[in-house]
Parts: sequence; structure tokens; C-alpha cells
Amino acid sequence: VCPPQPGLNQYGSYCLHFDDTNRTHSEAEAYCEGYNSTLSYPTTNITDWQKALAQIVPIGRLGPWMGAEFQSDGEWRWPDGSLVQEEAWNTWWPDNPFPWPDRGNCSECGDVPPDDLFNTNCSDYRTVLCQVPSVNSCGCINKGYLLVVSLLVIQLLAVHMPTLSLNSIQFG
Repeated sequence: VCPPQPGLNQYGSYCLHFDDTNRTHSEAEAYCEGYNSTLSYPTTNITDWQKALAQIVPIGRLGPWMGAEFQSDGEWRWPDGSLVQEEAWNTWWPDNPFPWPDRGNCSECGDVPPDDLFNTNCSDYRTVLCQVPSVNSCGCINKGYLLVVSLLVIQLLAVHMPTLSLNSIQFG
């Protein structure tokens, strides 16, 4: 389930937000931070992620920034630190199998079909695709669920067991 924010669309396990305003890579990252998110990247299966991109990225416009960046260790990495898989890159890109950093240290999604990566200079302007963490049925993001459940248990204990004192509960 996507958080209750305008412009979010559910695609499989992803909540994606496309913004058609052209921004530099750093501006795009800052924009996504406003959604408590990052630029898009696969968190599970790259094929499913690419299918989601093909559904949301408008054909014929500049492809949006993606989360892959060339790092000082000489590797392309996603925002979570994992290595970018070779199959993420466009197969006909001139620097196949991996783009060279002299073409740019940031990545964009191609526009036709909108599912492969190309490397681009970070100062170029592209549209933005943010990937927002999905929420569970209680509306809690990630580990917030445990906090809500814990608070509910404490509230139930307080209501249904008024004679129970905190001194008799052992926390471990």
C-alpha cells in the first residue's frame, strides 16, 4: 500500500512518483527526500522493477533520473549500496556492458522503452522518478509497525488488566 501522498502510484511492491519537472541529479535527490524516498532502484527483482518503470515513465520525454551512481570505488551502486546488475543497463549502449564514468556518473532511465539505464552527466536536466517506501495495512512505514503493535499491547493491558502494575512486568 502506498502512503497517502498525492501522485503516488503502486506498481507491484513499489510506490513510485513521477515528476515531469526537469532537474539536475542533486535537485532530483532533494525532491525525492521531500517524499521520504530515493531515486528509483530495484529492491527485489530487476525484471519486475523494469516492468514498473515501463508503466509509469511517459514515452517520448527525457527519461527520469535513476538511483544508480558511479562510486569512488569504481563500481556503479544503487542507493542502498548494492551493485548495479549488468542487466539493468541498455544492451546497445556504446560502453556495453557497463557505461564508462566519462559519460557521466549518474543514471537515467531510457524513454523508449522506459526500462533500461544509461549513464548521464549529473549536471544534465532530467525528469524525476522517486521510489517511496510502501506501508503495511496499518499505515506504518517499515519498522514503525512494531512500535504501533507494542503500543496497542500496552493499551490493551492497561484497559483490561487495571490491577497490573509496571513493577510486575519484566522487560527484556
